[in-house]
Amino acid sequence: MIKNLIKWQTLSSVVTFSLSLIQVAILSRLLELSDFGLVAIVMLVVNITQVLSDLGMANYLVYRQKISEILNSTVFWICSLSGLVLAISLILISPQVASAYEEPEIKRLLSIAALSFIPISLSSQLQARYVCNFKLDLVAKFEVLSKLAGTIIAVITALKGYGAVSIIIGSLVSSMAKCALLWLKAERSWLPCFKFSLIEAKNAWNYGVYQIGSQLISQFRGNLDTLILGFYINSDQLGAYSLAKQLIQKPAAFILPIVHKISLPLLAASQSKKEELKTLFGRAHAYVAFFLVLPYSLLFIMSESIVLIMYGMNNMQVATYVAPLSIFWACRSIGGALAGSLTQGLGKTKVDFYWNLFVLIAFTAVCLFTASYGALYVSWGLAILQLALLNLVYFVFYKRIISFEFSGFIRPILSSTGLSVASIGIGYYCLKYLLPSSMGITFTFISILASIIIYYIGGCYLQSEIIKFPRRIFKQSK
Repeated sequence: MIKNLIKWQTLSSVVTFSLSLIQVAILSRLLELSDFGLVAIVMLVVNITQVLSDLGMANYLVYRQKISEILNSTVFWICSLSGLVLAISLILISPQVASAYEEPEIKRLLSIAALSFIPISLSSQLQARYVCNFKLDLVAKFEVLSKLAGTIIAVITALKGYGAVSIIIGSLVSSMAKCALLWLKAERSWLPCFKFSLIEAKNAWNYGVYQIGSQLISQFRGNLDTLILGFYINSDQLGAYSLAKQLIQKPAAFILPIVHKISLPLLAASQSKKEELKTLFGRAHAYVAFFLVLPYSLLFIMSESIVLIMYGMNNMQVATYVAPLSIFWACRSIGGALAGSLTQGLGKTKVDFYWNLFVLIAFTAVCLFTASYGALYVSWGLAILQLALLNLVYFVFYKRIISFEFSGFIRPILSSTGLSVASIGIGYYCLKYLLPSSMGITFTFISILASIIIYYIGGCYLQSEIIKFPRRIFKQSK
């Protein structure tokens, strides 16, 4: 069962990741940098408020495991009401947000984006039921289909000259399609009825309140740089910074959904078995480190070549921010990949809340201090801060909650980093002397592919406890 879940979640991530890359690569050639700057401002408001769309109660169903009809319905009605209130609230405040940034177009963009809260909230409870029953393969299929629909609509509307609106409409269509599919394939016992319990609502709220606070702070922190930079730099520069952030978020957006969706129910089911829990966590952390370190190393070392492929020659200024932001996002993603699943699965959401509150203060200080000097200073400031926080994440979450050994935390990160640097050194710099420089983009693809192959083969021998596939092939061929 677990292998099937991993297979479908991986396939979903591969397809949605590819579609996301295709969409941004196409739109970056059809739209202006200022369009991406406007969308960045809109999405930071949407991302921050989206945390409130289910009030943290959907994951309470996963935590409870045994779900009564009245609990199921109570969570649905709370989520639905929350989404409706958020949509109306964002539409009402859109003129004020547009006025604050002196960009009238933001009013229309934010009003359209706010509509996505309705399908998201209507499907939150049902998606939790799919997770509880390990129907993640269906969720993966729905995500692929909905992302495909959103990408097609975004590209079509961009070609028709809708500008920044095309990005927002694509996202809205994706949310609506996923909601429809979740409802269409849901089991009858998962569907809500006209029942409500104040007691169950209170219990769910006590669980969800810290998760809401934690995720709200985390989202605010993740968008704080854009929020502050919007007051110091023009929309073109903000658009370049936004494109850099989108690019460096792609590897984590590919890997982490798989990790979270599979680890959350497994960790919740193993919460009473300490040794099994630690073993499960250790393997998951090793996988995260192995699969995330290489792409971020490639982004850091080959930033200009990758930006040229993704965004074209006219947007090369994006590369300026990719290197420092890749350090920032790598440390954040690898260090905290399992923190959310661990705290939610074990009912320790309070720890996550206070951690995010502490980090928010640190991030605010760095952003306020560096923003007046420009986006590049903000990028390096965040990278240095996140490096300093990496070890602190271990002590706050993994040491404190499950008594996980520090060597088990840091060894996969260091070994994967060393292996990635060696792989890129061989795959990129050696090929640079063997192949003609006139190959351009073709050379970049070949060197990246060579680095991946070398890294994977090296992992089979240096980290054989998690990467074993090629050895089995060699044994079968004998």
